[in-house]
Amino acid sequence: MPLKQLKDRAQALGEELAAQPRLAVKGVLDTVVNFDSKTLQDSIEDEKQASGNTLDRADWQEGMAAFSEKRKPVFNSE
Repeated sequence: MPLKQLKDRAQALGEELAAQPRLAVKGVLDTVVNFDSKTLQDSIEDEKQASGNTLDRADWQEGMAAFSEKRKPVFNSE
C-alpha cells in the first residue's frame, strides 16, 4: 500500500473513531489491550465492566434509538 494511501486511511479511521462515544471506545480499548496476557475470565469481566459503564448513558440511548430507527447516530460523548 502506498504511503499516501496508508496515511489517508489512518486519518479516516481516526476520524471515524473520534465520532464514536468516548466511553464506548475506551471500553473497547480497555477490553482488548493486553488480552493475550489475561485469562478468559478476566477478559469477560473487562467486557462486562465496559458494557455496564455505557448503559443508560445518553450516547447509549442515542445508539439504540438510531439503530431501531435505521438512521446514523449522533453522539455527544456524554
